[in-house]
Amino acid sequence: MAEKKNSNKGMAEKYSARTIELLEPILSENKFQMVDVEYVTEGEENYLRIYIDKEGGISLDDCEIVSRAVELKLDEENLIKEPYILEVSSPGLTRKLKSENDFKFGKGKYVLVMLYKPEDIAGNGNKVKSFCGILEDFDQEKVVVSVDMSSLVKPAKNGAKKNSKTAQKKAAELLKEHPWDGKALVKRSDISLIRLEINEDDFNSSNKEAVEEISLEEPVSEDSSSGNGSFEE
Repeated sequence: MAEKKNSNKGMAEKYSARTIELLEPILSENKFQMVDVEYVTEGEENYLRIYIDKEGGISLDDCEIVSRAVELKLDEENLIKEPYILEVSSPGLTRKLKSENDFKFGKGKYVLVMLYKPEDIAGNGNKVKSFCGILEDFDQEKVVVSVDMSSLVKPAKNGAKKNSKTAQKKAAELLKEHPWDGKALVKRSDISLIRLEINEDDFNSSNKEAVEEISLEEPVSEDSSSGNGSFEE
């Protein structure tokens, strides 16, 4: 079983790598940017998914142009022997950050960071496996995220949606007990997934209200320092 999985993974990587090569002239001619290519099996169906982008966003017509052009090249090479479904779309609002260009695009934006194992990113004893915030900086080894403090608060055990006011209060309590500048420096090798999220307004209000709550309860002395297009064949 493990041998078969490794074989399937190897073929998927081969299909994706060759598709990327076939895509390059098509995207260059149309001034599109390649975001990602993946070949996956879901249920009994195989999918070749291509994610593209451009300044101002990708339209349905853009997706159709790429879909028809790359389909011709794939058919000429007979690259993929088994039946599959070709999908071309924009990366959407929750774009994954993988390549250098992805990280450049994501810098300054609100992101979700998922880790392989729980870590105490704030140094307060509260280990988390995921958190959100603004991607401030990155290099080949690490990322720096200005953390949305309410995202460090674990959701209710019953799975109910986290109440923002409750989360802000708990975030304020964490900050009061363990002062922290809110910057998380995380090794990229420890990250299982990093992608854009859509709650930046919540981040701004949550951190502001958490800090304000601390200020109200415990004043600091003066000396203190402190669109999404898609096309499916």
